[in-house]
Amino acid sequence: MKTHLPIVRVFSLLSLFAVSACQRDLVSSVDIEPNKSAVDSLAGKQGPQGRFALSDTALWNAIKETDGIVVVGLKEVGSLRGMLRGKATIARQNWKLAARGFIQDHDLKLISIDSVRYPVVRMKPLTYAGLQRIRRLPFVDYVEPNMFKVALASGDGCSSGSSNGDDQYHDPIITLPSGDVVSATYGPGGMNVLNGWLLATGQGVTVGVTDTGLGSGNGEFDGGAFSSGQSSGRTLTNLQDSYPSCSHGTRISALATAPMNGLSTVGVAYKSNLISVKQADGEVSPGGQISAIVIDIAADSSRVVVMAWGFIPGYTPFSNLVSDAIDYHYYNRDVMFVGAAGTCPIGSSCPNMGSAVFPASKEEVLAVTAAGSDGTQPSNVYNYGSKSGITAYTGLATVGLIPGVLSIGGSSAATGFIGGAAALIRQRYPTLSARGVMDQLIQTSGSVCGAPLTWRESMVNVSAALGGPCILRFLGILTITDSLETQDYYSLVHKTGGMNAPMGIGGSGSYSAQWTMSPEQIVTDSVNGLISDSFGATYWQSRKSIRFRPAFDHLPYRSLVQMVVNDTQLGTSDPRSMSVLVCPSVTNCANTNRPYPGDPPPPPPMSASITGASSVPPSSTCNYFGAGQNGTEPYQFEWYVNGTLQSTSSTLSLSTPASGSLSIQLKVTDADSHFAWASANPPVDPEATCFDQLRAGFKRGPLLPLGRSH
Repeated sequence: MKTHLPIVRVFSLLSLFAVSACQRDLVSSVDIEPNKSAVDSLAGKQGPQGRFALSDTALWNAIKETDGIVVVGLKEVGSLRGMLRGKATIARQNWKLAARGFIQDHDLKLISIDSVRYPVVRMKPLTYAGLQRIRRLPFVDYVEPNMFKVALASGDGCSSGSSNGDDQYHDPIITLPSGDVVSATYGPGGMNVLNGWLLATGQGVTVGVTDTGLGSGNGEFDGGAFSSGQSSGRTLTNLQDSYPSCSHGTRISALATAPMNGLSTVGVAYKSNLISVKQADGEVSPGGQISAIVIDIAADSSRVVVMAWGFIPGYTPFSNLVSDAIDYHYYNRDVMFVGAAGTCPIGSSCPNMGSAVFPASKEEVLAVTAAGSDGTQPSNVYNYGSKSGITAYTGLATVGLIPGVLSIGGSSAATGFIGGAAALIRQRYPTLSARGVMDQLIQTSGSVCGAPLTWRESMVNVSAALGGPCILRFLGILTITDSLETQDYYSLVHKTGGMNAPMGIGGSGSYSAQWTMSPEQIVTDSVNGLISDSFGATYWQSRKSIRFRPAFDHLPYRSLVQMVVNDTQLGTSDPRSMSVLVCPSVTNCANTNRPYPGDPPPPPPMSASITGASSVPPSSTCNYFGAGQNGTEPYQFEWYVNGTLQSTSSTLSLSTPASGSLSIQLKVTDADSHFAWASANPPVDPEATCFDQLRAGFKRGPLLPLGRSH
């Protein structure tokens, strides 16, 4: 089922608080009257600057850049915070008392108060002095802009603010029985998702994604596609005012929840429900209050919320309201939050690369960061610093705004992927708390299985997190080594391909492999089975040592080596191929795209022929001459006339009848006992002349090889 809420333009999201159960009392002369004594009872002496890190001047400039409105958090006088662990510290009656005090200040315009979840008041400071006064009240927890600049966490997702970032996926894939494809070595195969699907698929769990919304054009989130194939029976709730021009949210949602229906690719939790809330449409966009609202909407109905975005370092360190919104759902509703540690925004100097950006920096959020294909940290990806976190590969197969299988990198890819993994755990262990899900992912990461990963050894292992086999990604790709080999028939040969050692990819551990070499080559060694590496880890391996055949013309050519690893339990396959340059010698090894030209052309087969007149005179004697071709001399001859053996020499002396025609057959046998037949059927013609007479020049007439047979 798919529902649309035709309400949320990015700059009118304030009206959504009613949808997210955050009812507001709009300020009016009837609702809240000025009450100076109430303010005085709360205020006492002037308080500190509040928790927001910007100076008065920087904050004043920041609010002027957006809509001029600030969010004021309230607290009890003397309290550390207005909200702690998702609970308000200020009494409800004091929320309105504070607002009544603010309304009497001519330098302030009160907009609204929150009377349900968060002790906040929204107002518009009309003067710089008014802003300064607000920040120093002792019952004010913080003052921050209503809107912040927020960056998507992937450097390749809508990097210019308008580009959709839809890059085609080109790396190795695994083709599932459904026809969908997933990333192989550095994707679901390498993070052990396929084996995890034997234990959980996300069914019954709802994932909330707060991002740029869902695009139309890839098919996975349109019509009934989301709930088709093996993903049938689930729901999609799409809260956005229009389709985005940026594919970031589409790709993140797909990594977590894309359906298994044979159309393109598959999300980790392909049977989970999805709530997509459009927060922005571009790489850098207003957030803050909007971010808190969409978190409320997503978390109200989800058990996992994915946030592949963060506040831009250097612009603002964090949002108190967003932090409180996360805490409210984490502590009161046990919602698990997954946040991107961050990818360096384009044009930024990337400060503080050693720590996650907000909100992933919160302890209530699982910080997710990215690793390259070798397990090391990419240069433009933030670490999660000293807090607990987890790593996933980047460059994953997904979908975007256009048809086809696309690619996404950065910590955004890791966040969407691990958000789907969290949904699998919440299905598998329904009583496990949000903190328990985080710990389960961290404690079963790659290092537990003994993987020699070089960065924090924290690669997610989905099967292990679900209580399944701790099978790591299998190391290696199709590799070729160079050496020289002497063969009997051909002299010196440049043998490209001493050992081929591809490994199985992910899966259950029950593997088989098929090799194809074009042309068929000489296999001198073949191994299939388990091996142990220098780290003590055990892997399945298929290895062949190949002696390549040179071309018959002794020129370089290209050979195609292909192999397919099959997981016999899961019914999946991982195809690999490599083009190999085969040279006749070290000195004759010019690069070429010429395919293998085949073996030398075979010699023509042995044949027999008859030479003589095409017609014969009546009652005469004519000679016919036999020959063998392409055989081994000497030849033997057998002449048959009308079925009767007449001669065993190479020449037949033929007595012709008075009329009619003749049937002449010749069998030629060579020294290797190979034989061939030839035949002729000359008619009797009074005008004809024998062949030997024609050759002597007595009469001109037709010449003949009369017959030839192979």
